[in-house]
Amino acid sequence: MNAIKKSNTSPSAPNNPIDIILALDFIISVGSNENTYILNLSQKTAFLIVLESASRPSDLYRIKLGTLQKTSYGISFSVINPKETNILILHSGNKSVSKKIFIDYYEDTELCSSLAILKLLEQTQE
Repeated sequence: MNAIKKSNTSPSAPNNPIDIILALDFIISVGSNENTYILNLSQKTAFLIVLESASRPSDLYRIKLGTLQKTSYGISFSVINPKETNILILHSGNKSVSKKIFIDYYEDTELCSSLAILKLLEQTQE
């Protein structure tokens, strides 16, 4: 996930809908997880994780890969000290927080973030 760099983009107005069609078109154009460059696969994976788990993009840097678990239904992993940690610290005083994210397998393999994550990990460990 380190290939995806943080950028400070200006936020959209809270009441304006965001059109994700262009992003989805890009994800589909990347094609198969098996035959794509690592950079495109990492961008595809990051987008799908954020979209499917309703996480913040900044949470991608906080994923603890050592907590990744595969099941017959999908995968799960922990995000250590997600952005909402600051709110929890103010209200409860806890200093270390993690949240568990579950991502199911999806029948369309080109849009399945679980399979994209597993393929990205496989390619980057070689």
